[in-house]
Amino acid sequence: MLVSKDSMKNNNLVIGKIRTSFGVKGFVKIMNFSGEKDHFFELKEVVLQNGKIREKKKIEEVLPHGNNLVIRFEGIHTPEAAKKYINWEMWVSRENACALGEGEYYLADLYGSALVSTPEKGSKVYGRVKSVICECGTTDFLEVESIGKDLDAGGSEDEKDLTGKEGKKVFLVPFTNKFVGKVDTENKTIELLEEWIIP
Repeated sequence: MLVSKDSMKNNNLVIGKIRTSFGVKGFVKIMNFSGEKDHFFELKEVVLQNGKIREKKKIEEVLPHGNNLVIRFEGIHTPEAAKKYINWEMWVSRENACALGEGEYYLADLYGSALVSTPEKGSKVYGRVKSVICECGTTDFLEVESIGKDLDAGGSEDEKDLTGKEGKKVFLVPFTNKFVGKVDTENKTIELLEEWIIP
């Protein structure tokens, strides 16, 4: 599930975003970042966040709507009141987020990870994950900021120019088995299998 960098500090996760108001009774339509729905029906309250503004809201009702969900929060009972929260994120504690299956990750845990080479290619660090893009059809993408250096994953001082070019670059890596190998959330490393994707 997609989350912002703040989740690494307070152990909370963003589980969705309010897309638009729905109907005349104050419901809002949700963009669900995990793809799973069951945990939404068990939520009692969430924190809505827009930048640095946070508001705790109790949930009155959750309804399925096709492949999406609509939610009504306490105190929001008109379309006009609901529209205030368009594009606000929905945050919950980690224990109230969707449970992980095998080979699944909270995208919050990928933020800041070093994109590294496989062991047979040495100890290269190509960059660090600055965000995860989850709105590109069926494939998620890691947005990686290159460091232009050949470092160990911890960022040692033994630096060598990797690209021969000055300045940082941002590039996308499909989060699929073809491009991504071992993901180590404890040590904050992600193996890149295909170097040619680096600009």
